[in-house]
Parts: sequence; C-alpha cells; structure tokens
Amino acid sequence: MSAPATRTGTMAPLDVLTQYPAHDFTLTGFLGARMAAHPDKPALLFEGETWSYRELEGRIAQAVQWLPRAARSKDSHASSQSAM
Repeated sequence: MSAPATRTGTMAPLDVLTQYPAHDFTLTGFLGARMAAHPDKPALLFEGETWSYRELEGRIAQAVQWLPRAARSKDSHASSQSAM
C-alpha cells in the first residue's frame, strides 16, 4: 500500500473564503457579491468567449424575462414549477 499523495501549492480550505466578497453562501449571493465588487472582471469563459460579471448579469436578466413567456408557449419545452 502506498502513502497518500500530498498536495503542494494549495490553499487551506478556509483560506479561499477570504478571497471573495462577503455573501450568504448561496450561488445567488456569491454571484451578486462578485457582480457588485468586480463587474468588469471575467465571470465565465467558454469556448474562447468571455463574459464579465456585468454581461453575465445581463444574460441572467434576459433569461428571467424569457422563461415565463417560453413556459406559456404550447410548443415550449420550458416549464415552471411553483412551491406547493
């Protein structure tokens, strides 16, 4: 049996929390805090395209407007659920 591998050059798990703005430990809270603190920094990089936090916020706002309309369309595959 071999010894467990050790990691070097990594941060302690709780040290990473000091690198980000305070938030409520939800995805929405994290993104909102990052958008407010660093609106022009890269938020999403995919297939050579980069969106800033400001652009990501705009795309989220577009989706929020689009989803309810799409859910009402009879041919749509989008749906919404409400809490019972």
